[in-house]
Amino acid sequence: VTHGQFQSTAAQLRDALVTLGFDRSQATEADLLVYITAWVAHLEKALGLTPLLVHKNRLPARLAECLNRRAEQAAQRGMRELLGSLDDPASPLTIAPEEVLVAFTPQTAYAPATPYRGRLFTKHLYPTVGEMNQPEAEVAVILDALPEVELWLRNLDRHPNSFRLPCPTHKSDWFYPDFLARLTDGRLLVLEYKGSHLEDLDQAKRQIGLAWQRAMKSQGLFLWIGDAPETAQVRSIAEQIRLGIG
Repeated sequence: VTHGQFQSTAAQLRDALVTLGFDRSQATEADLLVYITAWVAHLEKALGLTPLLVHKNRLPARLAECLNRRAEQAAQRGMRELLGSLDDPASPLTIAPEEVLVAFTPQTAYAPATPYRGRLFTKHLYPTVGEMNQPEAEVAVILDALPEVELWLRNLDRHPNSFRLPCPTHKSDWFYPDFLARLTDGRLLVLEYKGSHLEDLDQAKRQIGLAWQRAMKSQGLFLWIGDAPETAQVRSIAEQIRLGIG
C-alpha cells in the first residue's frame, strides 16, 4: 500500500464522517487528515491489508466512534484542568454577578412545554410552573415555604432563557439545574435534586456547580441535594436546604 493510497483512503474516511454526524469543526482539516492517515496505517500494520479491505465499509463508523471517544476524553481533561485552577486569579472560568444568565422579572419568556399540574405556589415567579416529578415537587413545596426564599423558579431544561452551566461531559454540553431562587439576603441559589439512582452518574454536574459557586464568591450558592446516603447524611430534603442556605 503506497503513501498515496493511504492519503486517498484517509480523505474518503474524512468525508464520510459528515454523514455519520461527526462535528468536523473539532479539528482542523489538516490535523484530521494526518490522524486518519496514521489510524489507517496502524490498522494495516496490526491486522494486515486483506482484513482491512474486507471490512472497509465498516471503517467510517469505527473511525467516528474512535474520534468521538477521544473528543469526550479531551473535554473531560479540559474540565478537570478548569476545575483545578479556580483558585488561580487567572482562571479561565470567571463569572460576574451581572452575568448569572437569569433575570427574576415577569418579562422574561417562560413557556414550559409541559406545565406542572398540581398545587398552587405563592413564590414562583410565574403563574405557570414547569413540569416536575414527585420528588422535585416536594422540593418546590419546601422552597415556597422557606422564609429565606423571596422568589423561586423551576428552571426549564434546554430552554433558551434558562440558567445553564457548561458541562462538556454531559450529552447536551450544558447542565440545567432544577431550581433557582432569589434569597432575601440577595444571594442567588442554584439547586439540583438527584435521586440515589443518578447520584454517581452526574458528578461532573456537581463539580461545575461548585465551581460556579466559588466563582460567584458570596453572591451565589449551589446546593446539591438528594436521597442518596452520602448526600443526605440522614437529613431530610428540607434540612439539607436549610443547612445549605445557612
